[in-house]
Amino acid sequence: VTLQSEDEQLQSFVAEKSVSTSELSKVKEFPPKYIKKQEAAGVKRPKRKYDESYLSFGFMYVGNKDVPDAQCIVCNKILANNSLVPAKFRRHLETNFFKRKRDSLGNCNLLMIKIAETDNKSATEASYRVSYHIALAGEAHTIGETLIKPYAKAIYSLHLDESTDVSGLAVLLVFVRYRFNNIIEEDLLLCESLQSNTTGEEIFNCINNFIRKHEISWGKCIDVCTDGAQTMIGKIKGAVTRIINVAPESIKSHCILHRQALAVKKIPAYLKIVLDEAVQIINFVKSQPLQSRLFKILCEEMGSQHKVLLLHTEVRWLSRGKVPVRLSEICSELLVFFTSDNSGRKCNDCLTNSSWLMRLVYLADIFAKLNEINLSLQGKKVTLFTTMDKIFSLKNKWEFWASSVEQNNFDCFPTVHEFLTEINSTVHEEVSSTILQHLHDLQSSLLEYFPTTTDDNAWVRNPFVITAKPVGFTAHDYESLIDLISDSDLKQKFKDLPLNNFWSSLIEEYPNVAKHVVRVLLPFPTYLCETEFSYYTATKTKYRNRLDAAPDMRIQLSSIIPNIKRICD
Repeated sequence: VTLQSEDEQLQSFVAEKSVSTSELSKVKEFPPKYIKKQEAAGVKRPKRKYDESYLSFGFMYVGNKDVPDAQCIVCNKILANNSLVPAKFRRHLETNFFKRKRDSLGNCNLLMIKIAETDNKSATEASYRVSYHIALAGEAHTIGETLIKPYAKAIYSLHLDESTDVSGLAVLLVFVRYRFNNIIEEDLLLCESLQSNTTGEEIFNCINNFIRKHEISWGKCIDVCTDGAQTMIGKIKGAVTRIINVAPESIKSHCILHRQALAVKKIPAYLKIVLDEAVQIINFVKSQPLQSRLFKILCEEMGSQHKVLLLHTEVRWLSRGKVPVRLSEICSELLVFFTSDNSGRKCNDCLTNSSWLMRLVYLADIFAKLNEINLSLQGKKVTLFTTMDKIFSLKNKWEFWASSVEQNNFDCFPTVHEFLTEINSTVHEEVSSTILQHLHDLQSSLLEYFPTTTDDNAWVRNPFVITAKPVGFTAHDYESLIDLISDSDLKQKFKDLPLNNFWSSLIEEYPNVAKHVVRVLLPFPTYLCETEFSYYTATKTKYRNRLDAAPDMRIQLSSIIPNIKRICD
């Protein structure tokens, strides 16, 4: 009776699951309760076999081949051996799987949209960052002029320079000096090629078009610095004259580095001959690859500190100083090299002439000292006060050196002193007179390019020590200055900050005083006229002579890091 009632339950279960009689005859399905009762009664569970027709339901067999399990090939779910029946396969496909698929598909759509938005934003930001670093390295570029425009509404000073690049184009470079985040910054404003002439009119039109295009006020320009070329400073048609006509608040200035280089350029005839012959010696070795390789091998065998000579050029001021220094340090190796080479007899005669060598080592010393001064005039923290201090120091040093030479004391020239000690001799009289003449010429030349003037702006260097009203101050301006110097906190701040940063931080609080200060601190000292073309030639090479180098140089010469997120927005 019990078995009969259970058979009736089985038939009812099959009917509910819509299993046909033919399918039931093939494979009998036992509900869990029935199986448990069979196990309790000691009846063994049937071992179902896998049929290839089950693949049409999306199931394959796994596990033991005799007692296989079924695995869904879509969701990888495994059904036990007792579930190897079409009804359960159909139920899995029509209910559980598609419900989960429907829910996951809805979530997936939302997730994909969110991921796409995030990835696009991240990719854009990453693209800009990569472009920034590539341009910083002087390679390909994508960042344009929108990076640096903080000076459009502030007062500024300009520095102009013009040269010819590797493709034969005349390139105009314009730098701007301005206040940004309480710091005085220097950046590239304009890098354009002049298509036709390089006249003052063409230069002015190029700058003026850029200024007007970017809505920068000429009235905010307070200084224009150049290298003193005729096209720049011509009284009638010069570019600076034209700028001053549209920028009445500006004044013109001559680059201090260029002035210093011009002041020390001329040398007496005897020293000029030695320098020219030194260049000939270098060219003799460097002009032929075989000679250069043999000389390098000789230096290595002799254990020399240097293995190559430096080429001389009049354009690079620091190069002219390094050439005689290197030549004097490698003089003994050159003497051995020319002794074994008959074609270098003239060079050998120079290197064995003690008077010639004395003049050479003097040139090495004086050029090394001038290089040191030149380097000290470079840098963003250098102000006009710093440069004038260096020039004044140089004047005093030349007076001291001249007086020492008159007393036949060459301790101030270490290379000369070392050479005299090595050969156990003193400086020849004709050499001493040549050196003395050179030092006197340097003094007079320096006074010509840097005349002694009264400094009415000395109070800017330390406002806390002044006792009288500065020149050009109104009563209201001086009252503001009194308030400033009476502030003990500002006095401590003055000790902690660089001069430029100190005054830049007070522009909003003391505008009447600051307007006088910025006219002193903003003009270019400047060293960018040298570094600009070094970056330009490194970026625009003969292999990339069609490259527009302006975006790259804007990154390379600026200390301001662009706001990548703002650019992405």
